[in-house]
Amino acid sequence: MKTMSPPTGVGSAGDESHGKRQHRLALFLVAVVLLAFGVFVYFVFVFPKIIAAWGAEAEPLSVAARMVARLSLFCRSYGLVLLPLLMAGIGAGAVWAVMSAPRISRAREHKERQGRESPLL
Repeated sequence: MKTMSPPTGVGSAGDESHGKRQHRLALFLVAVVLLAFGVFVYFVFVFPKIIAAWGAEAEPLSVAARMVARLSLFCRSYGLVLLPLLMAGIGAGAVWAVMSAPRISRAREHKERQGRESPLL
């Protein structure tokens, strides 16, 4: 015979772990978008100088180097579109991280309050 577990309510341990997962996911997404922003800045400002140094050499570029050079050219060409999208991603992730953080503390306070109010057995 199967027994069903009771549903988790507001402030329960299941809700707290869900809030922690949401907060971690939000922070992870902010970190990924910040990394993408850093790569974008590298491709727009630093990598063109490296491409110029490679062009001064007499050796032909490998396929991987040509692909990275094209990616840098793409970032420079469409930067006015990509930059606002990256900034919006950073802002949305940061807002999500901040908004999910209070839920964790409220659930923790509720759990601690329940522990203090319960009689000792």
